Amino acid sequence: MEFQMDMEALFPKEVIWILLAAVYLIQAITLFTMARRRFLKGTWTAFLPIGNLWLLGSLADHYQYVVHRKICRKRMLLPSLGGVLFLAVLLQNLLPHVGVLDALLSTIVDLTIMLFIFAKAWCLYSVYESCDPGISVAYTMWSALLYFIVPILLLGSFRKDYGMPPLPPQERKEG
Repeated sequence: MEFQMDMEALFPKEVIWILLAAVYLIQAITLFTMARRRFLKGTWTAFLPIGNLWLLGSLADHYQYVVHRKICRKRMLLPSLGGVLFLAVLLQNLLPHVGVLDALLSTIVDLTIMLFIFAKAWCLYSVYESCDPGISVAYTMWSALLYFIVPILLLGSFRKDYGMPPLPPQERKEG
């Protein structure tokens, strides 16, 4: 006798969609708040599917520029990889499954997923480093291993700026 767990009986589709929407909103609100506190433009993009990737890269770029005076292009990397992944999956599902073509598209999808996870962890490391340098490595490792925990970790650190230099007096908010 085999034991099979019926996931739909444990978690109905409606509950899963509500949880996914809540997690997405938590991440969007934390990215939006972090970007506003750092005076970045386009903070509203945190609520768009590709826009939040761009904003995450912008936060990472901002940290690298302000602290290390490095110009990075992480803001372009995540949306680009997301676009490549979307196109590869779309082609994989639309084109007929022919041996070599199917294997090539599967390889492209797999490589793009790995690159995307690495690039997102790289951006998250900079964001976590800007919030609290003492926890950035641990948070990055947890983010790479358990993808769903990213919004919770961002929520726990989005009000911290321990890794950022102090603001000049004219930019500080009084009160």
